[in-house]
Amino acid sequence: MTEVPGAFAEIRLQPTAACRAWTPDHGCYSALEWERARAGLPAFRAGVESARLRISEALAVEGVDPLGLGRKLLIHESTASLSREAVREAGFVHLESASGIHLVLLAALVDRGLRAVYPRAGAAVRAGAPLALWAFVFALTGFRPGLVRPLVLVAVRALASRYGYRLRPFAPIAVALAFDAALGFFLSFGSSRTFAEWAPGELHYAAAWAGGILAYGYARGRGSGRLAAHAWLSLGSWLAVLPLDFSAGRFAPATPGLSLLTVEAFALGFYPALFGAAIWAGLGGSPTALQWAIALLNRGVGWTVSGLFTLGEVRELSEEWGTVLAVLFVLAGVGVLITRSPIEN
Repeated sequence: MTEVPGAFAEIRLQPTAACRAWTPDHGCYSALEWERARAGLPAFRAGVESARLRISEALAVEGVDPLGLGRKLLIHESTASLSREAVREAGFVHLESASGIHLVLLAALVDRGLRAVYPRAGAAVRAGAPLALWAFVFALTGFRPGLVRPLVLVAVRALASRYGYRLRPFAPIAVALAFDAALGFFLSFGSSRTFAEWAPGELHYAAAWAGGILAYGYARGRGSGRLAAHAWLSLGSWLAVLPLDFSAGRFAPATPGLSLLTVEAFALGFYPALFGAAIWAGLGGSPTALQWAIALLNRGVGWTVSGLFTLGEVRELSEEWGTVLAVLFVLAGVGVLITRSPIEN
């Protein structure tokens, strides 16, 4: 008898019939095994998994998603064609999986929608609507553990803002990291998975968030417009994680520019439109709009990554030089903070 995953188990889709889905406890399910297991899931989870399969099949058409970007971003499907390291090292840090920026943009869309169709909505509705949508995003990614941290972070910030609580700048990230770490420890205890698998990249995420939010606040405090503030956010995030990248032997100078380009495109409606097209396809509607959007995304990213690698803008550093540069960068940052911080509260 085929083992049925739990209602909230992590499920990663795979593109092959021999391994159509994967769970931490069971491993690979063949296409036939997954069809049987899916039938035994609770109704809400079975419906979500059916939608994920429809999206997967729509994007698996030849030429639509050759890099696997759409499937990774929308439904957390791993494809052999997608090198997450290549995409990230080139500087596209918001394309290889859904994260906080994607949740914030969807919440803004929901808020605008409520103001248009239900202007008298109370605080509970305005707070509950984005939370419900974020829960659906979490389910659509197969309950990916890496999405827990940004979910908690944006939820804490949104609820505090909605109900008038004034939080200290680093309170949301502290709550998110603590919750993620506690959950990772609890779920990894007594299981075959390590803590790092349940709560990956905590230090990197914390540094990126802190650097970005400080730089964004600095720009806004000096009257910068949206584009300039987003540019500061992208630069601040990159600078904050640069010592970690140096120590890992990586240096991608195009990251701030590509991050800004991605955030601006998403903020202008590309990601919400992409998500809406995916939902429509998952519910059985025409996948044409989704396929065109993902095809264009793949072409743009593919050409950019190829060009950057050709120009040598993605650079690998030796372990010795990477460590030296990381230490020097941290010392320089400490020196600036001691003399005169460029970000004044």
